[in-house]
Amino acid sequence: TDEEASEAIKDMDLVTSIVPEGSVISGYTNLGISNVTSYLNVRKGAGTNYAVVGKMPGYAACEILEEKNGWYKIKSGDVTGYVSADYILTGYDANVKAMEKMDRVLAVNCDKLNIRELPSTDCAVSTKVAKGTHLQIVEDLKDGWYKVTVNNLTGYVASEYVDDIYTLPTATKIETHNYGSYNTNEPVPQVAIDLINYAYQFLGNPYKWGGNSLTKGIDCSGFVKQIYAKFGYNLPRTSKAFRTGVGTTVSVSNARPGDIFVYKYSANSGHVAIYIGNGKIIHAANERAGICIGSAFYATPYRVIRVIK
Repeated sequence: TDEEASEAIKDMDLVTSIVPEGSVISGYTNLGISNVTSYLNVRKGAGTNYAVVGKMPGYAACEILEEKNGWYKIKSGDVTGYVSADYILTGYDANVKAMEKMDRVLAVNCDKLNIRELPSTDCAVSTKVAKGTHLQIVEDLKDGWYKVTVNNLTGYVASEYVDDIYTLPTATKIETHNYGSYNTNEPVPQVAIDLINYAYQFLGNPYKWGGNSLTKGIDCSGFVKQIYAKFGYNLPRTSKAFRTGVGTTVSVSNARPGDIFVYKYSANSGHVAIYIGNGKIIHAANERAGICIGSAFYATPYRVIRVIK
């Protein structure tokens, strides 16, 4: 309606009236924002013929280092490379979009943080999450506690061990492997490399609890099952089923790309993901992030499984 349109214009006028000249996000001086809804490729050089070295999620932040023939050299997270200028907002537009898309999250500020079943140090611990992990806020509670979620685990954390911040995502490095070249005790089989590259095709697609579509919506165990099925492996359909009787258990220190990381939240809930190397996993994380790359150690792995021999 005209009235709704007028209110939307007023809201935008209010937002833009307080946009600063510099970056609205700490740590950036020449802010760029990826103007895509799924993922933007970060390449080794300024052109589509160069290899992909990273992926920027939609509305992720980067520092623009230089411009070259319609491409920006950027640094986002631990990724430095080139992105097409057609898909990057800069200056005023970048700040407006950042203000619109920034999320309020809790950043873990201790080495290991207990996520508890109830807001009390007397109750059971569901899992432990690593320093730097971002927790989504469900509710601010009184008496120094937050109700939070991380990869579909809901629980409670004490406020003294987290920092309440506003942030945007950054790029994730794409791990590249060649047969036998990875720094593990055993070489990486070619099928594991092919499986990981296949999984990358679905980055940015939606998460749906109980879903079975790699493009329209899928959950964590469905994602793992379907990716491995493409290469002839028949795996369970629930995260709980991965805890016993599937594959061969290997130590975390000997994990190699293509292994499966299993997480246990409670007797009936957990998470599974595909290990891609260098402490990273690809997984169907949650409704907010969809299929994405994340830290393999956001929580302590319950089991690491090897099905690719």
